This record gives sequence, structure tokens and C-alpha cells, in this order.
Amino acid sequence: MELRAVRQHIKLTLVIDARTMTTVSMLVTPGPRSDCSLLRPVLGKVVDHGAVIGTVIGDKGYDSEANRRFVVLKSMTRRTYRCAR
Repeated sequence: MELRAVRQHIKLTLVIDARTMTTVSMLVTPGPRSDCSLLRPVLGKVVDHGAVIGTVIGDKGYDSEANRRFVVLKSMTRRTYRCAR
């Protein structure tokens, strides 16, 4: 049986205001790790500080039914959620 070494790295999750190109929230976690569980904490910080989020765009690592529900329930204005596939 061959054992492979798993490389550890730092994972940076960012929320960027696309209009101003400003970082509005970030989360640093150890990797490798699934992105799916990181969307709610990083967006939650933005919403808790009073920001209104119109559109969420992420890669397929963030795509899940729970994340879609979270975006809609947090009363984000346009309620648009799109992930690249």
C-alpha cells in the first residue's frame, strides 16, 4: 500500500465588492478543505455588518442547496446565486 503525503496550505476565502474592487470580508482556514462550508461564515460577516448583497458568484466548490437557501433567506436583494460548473 502506497501512502501519499497530503500537503497542507492556507486557504483564503474573499468577498469582493465588484463595483469598487474592495475586499469586504475574508476568512483564512487551513487546507485542503472543501469550499462549500466556507460560504456561509464569510457572507454572514458581511450581512451582519449591514451590507446588502445583490449577486453571489463562485466556482462549483461553493455550490450546494444549503448555500443557495442561505443566500435567499438572508434577503439579498436580487437573490442571484451562480456557480461556474
